[in-house]
Amino acid sequence: MKLNLTTGIIPSLNVAAGLLGYFLVKTYTQVLQKLGWLKQPFTRQENTMFIQTCVVASAGIAFSGGFGSYLFGMSKTIAQESAEAITSENIKNPGLGWMIGFLFCVSFLGLCSVIAIREGLV
Repeated sequence: MKLNLTTGIIPSLNVAAGLLGYFLVKTYTQVLQKLGWLKQPFTRQENTMFIQTCVVASAGIAFSGGFGSYLFGMSKTIAQESAEAITSENIKNPGLGWMIGFLFCVSFLGLCSVIAIREGLV
C-alpha cells in the first residue's frame, strides 16, 4: 500500500509469488504423498492455473479496488489532514464488512463488463 501511495503502481510480483506458491504447495503435496493421502503429483500446469491465476487476480483486485488510493482516501483521518471541512457527505470510514462488499461488487462488475465487451454488446 505504501508503494501505491507514493508511486501510484502496484507490482503484482507474479514470478516471486508463483515460485513461493509452487514451493509451498509442492512441499504440502509431498507430505500428503508420504502419508498416503495423495495419489496424483502436483504439476507445473496446476501451478500456472491455480497459483498464478490467484496472484494476478489478487493484484487486480488491489489495484481496481482502490487500496492505497481512493478507498482509504475517503476516511475521516485523511479528511482531517486536508484543508476541507469534515461533513458526512465527504467522508466514509470503510469498515471490513463494507470493504468486502465493495470489493465483491467491483470484482463482479468488472467480470460482467468484460463478458459484455467480448460478446460485442457494448
